[in-house]
Amino acid sequence: MLMYGIYETETVCANCRHFYQHYVKSGGMTFTPCNSGHCSYPRLKDRSPADTCKHFESRIVFKRRLENESDKISV
Repeated sequence: MLMYGIYETETVCANCRHFYQHYVKSGGMTFTPCNSGHCSYPRLKDRSPADTCKHFESRIVFKRRLENESDKISV
């Protein structure tokens, strides 16, 4: 099996808020990520976690923005 690492700072699909990872059921209730997924912006298209495009938006930056907004609401 091919294994590779992707840093959170890389501008690749695996770190994009529009990327959805695909999984393979591997016995029982265990799911393993496969080298495949899809992008939902601006239209649905197949992508690999290591792909990239001009629509990249960091998943981490988006998550932090949501956390900050929820902090403002709960105060």
